[in-house]
Amino acid sequence: YIVRIGDGKEIVMSMMNAKESDFDIIHGVGPNIAHSIFEWMNVDDNRHMVKRLLDSVNVIVERGGASKFSGLTFVFTGTLSKMDRTDAENIVRKNGGNVSSSVSAKTSYVVAGDNAGSKLDKAGQLGVKVISEDEFLKMVG
Repeated sequence: YIVRIGDGKEIVMSMMNAKESDFDIIHGVGPNIAHSIFEWMNVDDNRHMVKRLLDSVNVIVERGGASKFSGLTFVFTGTLSKMDRTDAENIVRKNGGNVSSSVSAKTSYVVAGDNAGSKLDKAGQLGVKVISEDEFLKMVG
């Protein structure tokens, strides 16, 4: 996303009303950080400060063109044999997708490598589509 000064306070306002699990899909945010953000956003003094800040600036978000993985969230589990996990995550982000460290109902795909563990079980419980590393690479093209 490209952020410029202008209109668009709805994004920050939606963050203030988000569930804890909504923060977990942000790149680099795991369950502990998601919990901290959620807790911070639900302190009245902090909410008032954010509202005052929003009253003094305008924020807009410009989205780039449609990307291959736009709106999709991937979780990687197990050992990938053809690429490093960091490289796979960067491919997802480069193509407009999100990467999460945990499986939730908002997860689009779980990419399962060798020795996949509890994330694979969680995907099964939630009905999240599980794909192999080869299937992921086919999606990438």
